[in-house]
Amino acid sequence: MANQKTTVAHFEPYARGVQYFIKYFLGAPNLLHEYPDGPSDAEKESQYWVEKRSQQILKQLEDLRRVLSDRPLAEQDYFVGRAKAEIRKRIQLPPFTAATKVGDLRGHRPIPFQIKGDVERELALKGISRMTFDWTAHGLDESAWNTAVVEVMARKSVDWLRLSMQISSDEAMQAPAIVTRWLDGKCREITQFLGSNQNTYETERKQKLVKAQFARWRKKVSMNFFFPPLIDIILTRLRVVIYI
Repeated sequence: MANQKTTVAHFEPYARGVQYFIKYFLGAPNLLHEYPDGPSDAEKESQYWVEKRSQQILKQLEDLRRVLSDRPLAEQDYFVGRAKAEIRKRIQLPPFTAATKVGDLRGHRPIPFQIKGDVERELALKGISRMTFDWTAHGLDESAWNTAVVEVMARKSVDWLRLSMQISSDEAMQAPAIVTRWLDGKCREITQFLGSNQNTYETERKQKLVKAQFARWRKKVSMNFFFPPLIDIILTRLRVVIYI
């Protein structure tokens, strides 16, 4: 999953929809310090326990089907189904804690409660007890926590987006890469933010955003009937107004 690439640009509606979906489940943060803390060592250990227990259960079910191999298929399915139901009754998964809502998101239709419940249930089944990412992990391959969350968020975001837009099978297969690209960028931002003076970081970030916005404006204006010197005068005055 970590090596997958995507041809979907980050500003395209599909990619922005996936990003919206992720941020919704993270509590709708707008600033870096609003993102939830990464998982603790105890939470990671809990995920490892659930994962190992799941592997053991799957092996037991495979062994059961092997023992019943000489029985009719319908009878095999019946006994395996009964075994699964009994296992579900006995296993207590760690409780899932949703991220605290810290902001508001705009631009997309609401996420139904059914999808919200499905996402939280699937995360819990993978041993994820709290919706967050391991922001300090160096790549997806080094974090079982991030790998599990990316898989669920990619698949369920496509289910949600398909309620309002057409997504081809090829595009759906790129969803994990879209989530991973967003996660890599956010991990870099949060790591830089935590390792620097927070006020200085925010000031520098805003200055970069302003410069990028002026670069886009200059390109748009230059496509009209202004001469370059006049463009610079207009943008300089706009810059002064914004900073004031």
